[in-house]
Amino acid sequence: MKKLTIVMDTYEGKTDGVLIYVKRIVPELKKYFEIKIIAPKYSDKNLFDTQTYLFPCLRVNLSSYNPAIPKKYIRNILKDSDIVFVHDLAPLGFVSSILAKRYGKRLIIFCHHDERIMVEKAFNLRNLFFIDHIVKYIYKYADLILVATGRFYKKLKRLKIPEHKIRILPFGIDTDKFRPMDKSKARSILGLPLNKKIVLYLGRISHEKNIKTIIKSYKYISNKDVIFLIVGGGKHLNFYKNFAKKISNKIYFIGQVS
Repeated sequence: MKKLTIVMDTYEGKTDGVLIYVKRIVPELKKYFEIKIIAPKYSDKNLFDTQTYLFPCLRVNLSSYNPAIPKKYIRNILKDSDIVFVHDLAPLGFVSSILAKRYGKRLIIFCHHDERIMVEKAFNLRNLFFIDHIVKYIYKYADLILVATGRFYKKLKRLKIPEHKIRILPFGIDTDKFRPMDKSKARSILGLPLNKKIVLYLGRISHEKNIKTIIKSYKYISNKDVIFLIVGGGKHLNFYKNFAKKISNKIYFIGQVS
């Protein structure tokens, strides 16, 4: 059985799309691979019932994340792998990508983010195009790059990544859990008004999600019989609550929902 090492710069203690995705795919991948996990130590919990290596984090907080510190023993983990599957180009993913190619391992990168935008938002800066050059440098090592949306496909084309390396792999839906429901019934269950239009944001509350634009858009809606629901948690929740108060009292923050 081939050895697959999954590298991510998120872990239990955070709630984000990458962690949810990896938690869903690991049980399936375990049918075909011997799996190891490399992740930051946001908690001591073993999520995957497999070998998990948690690396200490810096106290610096960047866009709700504390960067992990790649220790020397990461080399031994990657040397003992056949395939390295990277989910972020933050410190662990960045270093693992370089080492994977140095040791002649197959490298797969799932492009979940626009790294330049994330860094710009984290530092409140603009036009950090040198980030694109760094990202392109790492992507050139990959044997396969996965993207879930056309947006990130266009990003890879902009970076001139060869077409043969790219595969579009849309995210799936658990149809036992998520399925259509009568709108009136759904609103009744959730205690939402039946006679108003609702604009919904659902996701992590952080600057790179561009939530400020959603909130500011309320000013341009001619029909004010509308409410905005912003669902999710994160370090910047109070910041956006205070910002929304300047715009309207019909912008509601629900918080984190399981």
